[in-house]
Amino acid sequence: MITIKSMHVLWHQNKNFSLDRENIGNQYIFLYFQTPNIVLTKNGNIYTRGNSFIIHDKYSHQYFKTVEKDLLHDWMHIEGSLDSIMKKARLEYNVLYEIPNGSFITKIMHDLELEFLNPDTYSSSLIELNISRLFMLLGRTAKTSKSLSINSDAKFILTDARTQIHMAYYEKWTVESMAALTPYSTSRFCVLYKQLFGISPKTDLKNTRIERAIHLLAYTTYSLKEIAEMIGYESEYYFIRTFKKITGKTPRGYLK
Repeated sequence: MITIKSMHVLWHQNKNFSLDRENIGNQYIFLYFQTPNIVLTKNGNIYTRGNSFIIHDKYSHQYFKTVEKDLLHDWMHIEGSLDSIMKKARLEYNVLYEIPNGSFITKIMHDLELEFLNPDTYSSSLIELNISRLFMLLGRTAKTSKSLSINSDAKFILTDARTQIHMAYYEKWTVESMAALTPYSTSRFCVLYKQLFGISPKTDLKNTRIERAIHLLAYTTYSLKEIAEMIGYESEYYFIRTFKKITGKTPRGYLK
């Protein structure tokens, strides 16, 4: 049986944060970095500009250090055996994978977090299914990313812009203000963004806001109006409509 020992979604740490565990013990650690880091892999320390993940094997040495900006990442400590899932997903332990779009990771991690924090009769089975689904999608995405045609400079510029947008999701972003973070025109920005991340900048922002709203709904007592304002919506009605469009349920219905 696969179980979650601890986890957190959209976890924030200040710039220059580092973590060094010489031996992580009898567990696996999954990390999805949205921001630049130096990460220890089986091939030594590797610099990543963000949008990358690594799965540490049991008893591995875990080390990473943030560079350039604050850290934003999802993480999960897992017990049990992942060997069969890793084999099916064609993933390797202690290897850093860069991917074009990781929005699905945070979404699945949110689902896992809700099951982990609010367990019932079905939670253990759902956790195992969702971890398996997450790793299958990671394997597919990591394989697909090898054929990405955007040059490294454009990838760095767009990834940096996306990180800024995600970390300030509550701001009144327009496509024009997003594009202003880059040297590209608005139309070119949208084309490159969709090519690199597999999603339009406006839809990506909406998903990030709703992911944050789910967290606030689950773990705070803020009203819908307050949550709407906190994630960047002036209208409670528009927030509810957007939430339902993305999740298929109203905020209250999603919690139930």
